[in-house]
Amino acid sequence: MLSTRGILAAHKLRSRARFGLLLGLILVAFTATSSWAQDDASIRGTLRDATGSVIPGGTVTIKNLETASLRTLITDDSGRYEAPALPVGAFEISGE
Repeated sequence: MLSTRGILAAHKLRSRARFGLLLGLILVAFTATSSWAQDDASIRGTLRDATGSVIPGGTVTIKNLETASLRTLITDDSGRYEAPALPVGAFEISGE
């Protein structure tokens, strides 16, 4: 037969185990959702002249408006460009 102390000790142990499990589930949930956060971006497009013709070999400059850093790209044979792995933010894009 269990004494009152034994019952209380078993109850405390179960409560601590439940608390530990709950805390562990919360930590896993926060870790999982933070790994889904997007921390980079990309910009892609086609460089065209005033008549709408593509500009192969053109220069595209992408300026981060928060840091003033520049990335310069050269368009492919179809006038396309892509800038992957940019920090999320506002950009100014120019082409020549």
